Amino acid sequence: MIYNSSFISKTTCLESGTRGPDAPFYRWLALGYVFLFILALTANLRVLFKLFHYSRRRFRDHILLLNLCAADLFFTLVYIPSEIYAYTVGRWHNDEICKIIAALKGLGIYVSSCTIIGISLDRYLSIVHPLTVYQSNTRNKLFVVGSWFISSLACIPQRLTNEALCREMCGDILSTDPAKRLAYNIGVAIFAYIAPLLTIFYSYFRILYVLHKRSDRRTFRFVKSTISRNRYDINQTNNPFRSSRKIINRERSINCGQSLVRQEINSHNMKT
Repeated sequence: MIYNSSFISKTTCLESGTRGPDAPFYRWLALGYVFLFILALTANLRVLFKLFHYSRRRFRDHILLLNLCAADLFFTLVYIPSEIYAYTVGRWHNDEICKIIAALKGLGIYVSSCTIIGISLDRYLSIVHPLTVYQSNTRNKLFVVGSWFISSLACIPQRLTNEALCREMCGDILSTDPAKRLAYNIGVAIFAYIAPLLTIFYSYFRILYVLHKRSDRRTFRFVKSTISRNRYDINQTNNPFRSSRKIINRERSINCGQSLVRQEINSHNMKT
């Protein structure tokens, strides 16, 4: 699996009693995993229920959040029970089961990482390039399909390199060449952790920069309009007769208009 950084060969078998019912420490560790499993399962099911409950009010990244919750739930159902089994029973009776479990663990991690990248890019495109918001539904569906497809391809090494070591551990059996192992671990770390982290940093930095720029423009316009309004009020207060003159002129124009209308009505009545 991706977190087995040291080479484990079949010659370095664990001594009897280090895992399973005869190891008190691992029993307490398994109990902690049980508590973590209940907590993670409850939280993810609650979020999943909320997302389905508000499915009629679909917001832009609804499908991405749903996919992230499904990936976390998938990882919870695969990873934690396998760890509880490893710490309590302590025996892997089949290499094929070990390979499948290792691949499924990697699938859950990779899908979560790809979905986090998709959420960050969706928010970046929607704010920095707002005209692309109309394509968000199609884009997010492609993100979901692509995350599962790419993650499935990335799980192939776990499927090929893991097996049950001494029937007590499920680990990778990569070559003893340090260069190959280092390249493999660096590639996994970049894909699963570093790439999502850099994407999140870049996306949200750009979002904050654009919002700060827009807020500066709005602040400048607001200050400019406020200053011009204050100048107008100051002029009015300094010249109190100006406003009264405007009112008198407005009343005169209204009276003139009314008199003209009356004259036209009287002339029309005289003609008839």
